[in-house]
Amino acid sequence: MLTDSSLNYHKKGVAMSRVLCTLWVLGSMLVSLAAQDVPIVNPTNNDYTQVPLRIDAGAAQAGAGVMGDTVLPSQWEAGQLWVLADLEKQVRTQIRVDADAQYSGDTALAVHQDGAWIELHNDRIAVRIPATADHGVPAPIAALRHGDGPWMGAGSWRNPPDLEAYQVQVVGSGPVQITVHQDYHFADGQRLRLRLRLRPGRDFVEIEERFDLAPEHAWVFDAGADWTPDASLYTQHGGGAGQPMNTNVQTGSLEPGQARMAQELVFLLPRWSQSMDDGWLAAAADEAMALGAITVRAGQWMWPHEGKIAAELADSADTLRLVMPGINRGLTTDDQGASLPSLAARMWWLRLAPRDDWDTDTARRLVMRHAMADLNKVNRLYILDGFDEGRSGFPHPFRGDQVNPTGFWRQQARQDRNRAGDGKGGFGDLVWAQAVLDPDYYGTPWYGWSMQNPNFWSDVLQRPVFRLSRLVDHPRFDELRELARLAMKMDMHHSITLPGGAGQECPGYQAHAHSIWERIAERTHEALGFDIRQWERHQAGQDFLIRSSQPRGSRRHMLPTGDTHPRGDSGPPRISLGDHDPREWTSEEFPGFGVILRNRPGTDDETFVAIKAGPNRGHYHGDQLALHWVDRRQPLMVDHHVSYNPRAGQEHMHNRLSFGTEDMPWAVIDGHERVLGLATSEAADVMVGEVASTRLRRMPKLPPEEWDQRWDTHELGGSLRYQRAVVLLKGLERDVLVLCDSWQGPQALQTTWNGHVIGEDASVDGAVAQVGDRLTAVRIAPEEASFSRLDWSHDRGGGENTVGLRWSVEAEAGRFITVLWPGDDPPDISAIEGGVRIGDYAVTFAPAFADNPDQPAVRVEHGGSEAVVLNQLDYQRSQGDIGIFVPDAGYPFGPIPAWLASQRLQRPDWAKDLPELLDPMEQW
Repeated sequence: MLTDSSLNYHKKGVAMSRVLCTLWVLGSMLVSLAAQDVPIVNPTNNDYTQVPLRIDAGAAQAGAGVMGDTVLPSQWEAGQLWVLADLEKQVRTQIRVDADAQYSGDTALAVHQDGAWIELHNDRIAVRIPATADHGVPAPIAALRHGDGPWMGAGSWRNPPDLEAYQVQVVGSGPVQITVHQDYHFADGQRLRLRLRLRPGRDFVEIEERFDLAPEHAWVFDAGADWTPDASLYTQHGGGAGQPMNTNVQTGSLEPGQARMAQELVFLLPRWSQSMDDGWLAAAADEAMALGAITVRAGQWMWPHEGKIAAELADSADTLRLVMPGINRGLTTDDQGASLPSLAARMWWLRLAPRDDWDTDTARRLVMRHAMADLNKVNRLYILDGFDEGRSGFPHPFRGDQVNPTGFWRQQARQDRNRAGDGKGGFGDLVWAQAVLDPDYYGTPWYGWSMQNPNFWSDVLQRPVFRLSRLVDHPRFDELRELARLAMKMDMHHSITLPGGAGQECPGYQAHAHSIWERIAERTHEALGFDIRQWERHQAGQDFLIRSSQPRGSRRHMLPTGDTHPRGDSGPPRISLGDHDPREWTSEEFPGFGVILRNRPGTDDETFVAIKAGPNRGHYHGDQLALHWVDRRQPLMVDHHVSYNPRAGQEHMHNRLSFGTEDMPWAVIDGHERVLGLATSEAADVMVGEVASTRLRRMPKLPPEEWDQRWDTHELGGSLRYQRAVVLLKGLERDVLVLCDSWQGPQALQTTWNGHVIGEDASVDGAVAQVGDRLTAVRIAPEEASFSRLDWSHDRGGGENTVGLRWSVEAEAGRFITVLWPGDDPPDISAIEGGVRIGDYAVTFAPAFADNPDQPAVRVEHGGSEAVVLNQLDYQRSQGDIGIFVPDAGYPFGPIPAWLASQRLQRPDWAKDLPELLDPMEQW
């Protein structure tokens, strides 16, 4: 038998297998140390049995844990003492570390090696793992067995990288747990490390992964191998926006095609979301047994949305494969040389149990007891003292009514707000607030978790902050206050961009977040001793909502970009200027959002052009590089202010280029856009931005878009780059826009220039299109393009009627140069080499995507003199100081590009050494 440590090592074809039997020697070799007491609390209303607890043994390095007069099952592992204890509900007790005590009882755990396999056993299941890598790349887990039944399931690799070394070590084997480390070293420095744990009485093996693998590499566990399941069990986190939530265990077949993803039944993630494609459990089943996976502990996942487990069905319809994909972000340091997390991580259970034990209530209790309210974690990471007695509930991460902040949660928040700061908080407030702030509940953006939408997290935070503010008389209130402060700072850090104050979300939802912060501050600032209304990000965000406001007649209204929730007949909400004077504003960049170009702001002749050119994507539509133009205080070429009813998520419904194929004529490329340069002067302003993607995603022709539409997609086989230059000329009779839209891709695409103009009708004459007396659009390049119309109207917020102008070509690369004159009487407009002449202005553009252009990116001359020039495009340009946001359900804009992740994973100084509760991922 392997007792404490076994090592099997395979390197470059040379295999060594040996068992290292190391027994802990007690007695004369150790100094007897004084016993010490460790307080232990079960704060729940349930009795717990066989609870594994890691006990702080102080200087002791031997002995056992003792509770009362009972020596507990104890084992030492990696210099740490673990015990098994039975804890009644609401109990407060102590475990004494006694260096002279020794546990001599039986154990349900065993490890032995059987040829090429190491087998881990408890009183419920057995787990088979590879001992060597003599025959190719072994999967981490080979099979499971329930009781004396047959071995079930099979592990394999899908496109494995070249293996250089495989190591397996049993680092703990005793009455508390079996702990195994597996380490794969692959070519090119790629790596996979796993920690497996099997404990008494459990019908699952706990799996923790840390990995740095290219996405095409995945290890697989076929849950249907070597037996004949005929059904699938699975959950879904949500039904989509506005749909009923059903996170119960459901029954399906093993036939592909029953889900939106065809072959994938569900993707597994350990936290509720609005997505109808993600769940927390999937298994293959027959009438008697079920074998599958349960994902747990969101705080132990890094890059979860890219590393989620796929429950995959096969054409043979007799199996369910769990596919664990690789992630390789290619990140080691940020732009300033500070280290960035280079590994991805997952934590989940591989479970084999009678089918009846996979019902919803049993599975949820299992998750709560052994993950969310795991007493080892709670006693190590939570503050549990300060009250003589009490009990607490824990929020369930997989129950929509306990984690969705948009409905019942907000009603409960109003009740908590009424009691905030009253000093009457109890033990339930103490524990429950910490549980909500526990990253295992809602994830943490520090590890790449989407907050769904940032305003969701702001809504979630209300209740724990209100409850913590009630505990002013707690002896450790300074720590609790700091916990609340750090949570709020994290929220704002990932919500508001500095400088400028642009939100991670569109203005309509950013305003909602500010209203939440105001409510929190009103009721908690005296008790907590800090006022978030005075924080720089809060104030900058409020200023952004004012400075980005669009003129509409004599008033200013919220910018309509994204989901704006128009009100009545007035369109987007009206904005109060406070002490701001728009006449003092100038053209400016708002990092994260993009750029606003202006002329004569605050007057009847105001020109306002907002270009969505920053990578903040929360509640935005397909508007990367799109513009919204207000001329003389009246909307002209617009971003429709429809919000959800209907939501115009299509890129071709915005003022930008769109792309398609014959089979997918209406599509989006998505991606994260960025500003590459901005130059301003009295005579002209210039900005350039870019967005890139490797695929198209199908869309309906007209709004609404389908909620959370991720499929189907068309892979392009390389990167499609779209670059836009916007020039505002301010020295003519009317302010005029010149656009240069360039693209370059791996295949020919139907490429369309789109303009949506307030009006009733349009006429076209060759390369000139006119919308009444409101707009004249002149196409300078390409020489030939087909014209079509896509008119649209809606009745939201007073309604809008727009004429849709479309010029289309089919090509791998090219550029549109267009001149937009706000009227029907433009000056002389003619093509010149590399650009266009408008009146006494000449605008020229360098060839797009050139590595070392020998001319300025954009040059504007006025009356023969240089008016403004943008010399070079900056691909390292900062997109603002803000934390990362991973769009999730409803916003499948594609993976976070490396240039953005390297900027937004940077932690501010205050967050580089967070308390464990906010940052619990264990480093091996």
